[in-house]
Amino acid sequence: MTSTVLTIWWVSLGLALLLTVVATFLLLKVIHCCRQIRELARKTVPAAMGIRGNTSAIANLGAVLNLAPTLLTVAGGIDAASQKIAVTLDAVAPPREA
Repeated sequence: MTSTVLTIWWVSLGLALLLTVVATFLLLKVIHCCRQIRELARKTVPAAMGIRGNTSAIANLGAVLNLAPTLLTVAGGIDAASQKIAVTLDAVAPPREA
């Protein structure tokens, strides 16, 4: 083999080694980041479950909005009845002393 071929061979091997080292470093950084993501996700899941539990009632707000007119009508009837009771009690109650 000629010296030119050997030089090209060793330069190619050196570049391959350098690229392998860089690729290994980057791969290790990716693995480290994946582990961090997994750990943070493991810590976040309980909080997310709590949020889901606390916000599950939001889905029922549509039903409450649909019932609101009926509830308002019933509340108005209760208010009118309580006013009649108050008037009746005032009429039959003994006079208050000052």
